[in-house]
Amino acid sequence: LAACGEKTIHCIVRASSNAQARERILDKLEECGLESQGGLLDNIHVWAGDISKPFLGLDQVNHDAIANQVDTVIHAAAYVNHMLEYEHHRAANVIGTKNIIDFCKHTTEKRLAYISSTSVNPTMNRLVYENEPIDGFAQDISNGYVQSKWVAEQIVQKANVPAIIFRPGELGCDSKRKHFWSKTD
Repeated sequence: LAACGEKTIHCIVRASSNAQARERILDKLEECGLESQGGLLDNIHVWAGDISKPFLGLDQVNHDAIANQVDTVIHAAAYVNHMLEYEHHRAANVIGTKNIIDFCKHTTEKRLAYISSTSVNPTMNRLVYENEPIDGFAQDISNGYVQSKWVAEQIVQKANVPAIIFRPGELGCDSKRKHFWSKTD
C-alpha cells in the first residue's frame, strides 16, 4: 500500500459499517507493524461490504460510483478452511468471484487480477501456468476450498474480461515483517 503513491484504492471489507471496516484495516496495519506509516490510509477508501451479495454488499449508488472510478480489481477475497466441504466455500469464493466479474464489466471494463491457489494443480508434479486450462484436474481435487478455487478459475477464464490468474502457495507479508495471514478469517 505504501508503494501505491497517489493511486486511489477502494477496499471492500466484511463489516457491519464503514467505520468498522476501516477499524479492521487499521487493526491489520497495526498487527503488521505498519501503523506508523503516516498517511498510509489517505488514498484508501474502505467500504463495508460482502462480495457474495449483489452489488458486492454495497448500495447501488456507491457500487456505481466506485465502478466508475476503478480501472483494476485485485480479487484476493476468499473463505479459507481446508476442513470444510465445497458448499461452505461457494458463497464467498464462487458467487463472490461472479459478482466481482459483474463489477469488472459494470460501466467501464476493468482489469482483473484474480488470486487463486497453487493447489488447483493436485498433481504437483509439473508446473501449470495461469493461462493453461485446468479442466482435467477437477476429478483429482477433494478439498472443498480448492474445489471452490478451481470453479472460480473456470469462471474467470470464461468471463470475457482482461484477467490474469495468480496461483500463490500462500499469501503473506514481506520478508522483513513477522506477520503473515489472518488468524481469524
